Amino acid sequence: LPSEFKLIKAAEGEGVESEDQRQFQSIVGSLLYAAVHTRPDISFAVGQLARLGEGKVFLSCFADATWASEHKDSSSVGGYICMVGGGPVSWRSKKQSETALSSVESEYMAMFHAAKEIIWLRRLLKEIGHEQTCATPLFSDSKGAIAMARNAVLHGLNKHMRIKWHWLRKEVKLGTLDPIYVKTQQQPADFLTKRLAEEPHWHCARMAGMSLN
Repeated sequence: LPSEFKLIKAAEGEGVESEDQRQFQSIVGSLLYAAVHTRPDISFAVGQLARLGEGKVFLSCFADATWASEHKDSSSVGGYICMVGGGPVSWRSKKQSETALSSVESEYMAMFHAAKEIIWLRRLLKEIGHEQTCATPLFSDSKGAIAMARNAVLHGLNKHMRIKWHWLRKEVKLGTLDPIYVKTQQQPADFLTKRLAEEPHWHCARMAGMSLN
């Protein structure tokens, strides 16, 4: 922003149209991605724009995994995509460092890595004037992994897992995260963990807020 350029927030009762506000939030979300990943020089300007937006900017995240997809060592691939204002701002697609013994474990590990990113994004949003006052939804298509994230009791299915993975449970208990089940057909992170046919691939892209134009 030019140094002489002044931004003024609309007075009470002078709200903008909901569609304009949606587009504004989408643009700010896109700029936020650039500020976070490639353009630190625009961080101040993006922060100023974010503070002027009307309404609440919500953070959500989708986590997914494909179990034992690597034939060489039977490792799994996990991924997540975090959304702000309906647009993607952060994502990951990576082979999991530890070998999961079940699909539930691999999904749980994917949720763990997504949770770490959520914590960082919540802090960033707070700094630019959009503190998240409720738990951030963390969507998964694994009911077993969600149950594991909500249940702090060790049992035969998970007692062998390293303690670090169960940090996720603490954040759920603190109300930072809210694990929510979503059908695979509504899981945009699916294309981060496996090869998909053309139509399913672009379906995931559309759900992630990516334009195909």
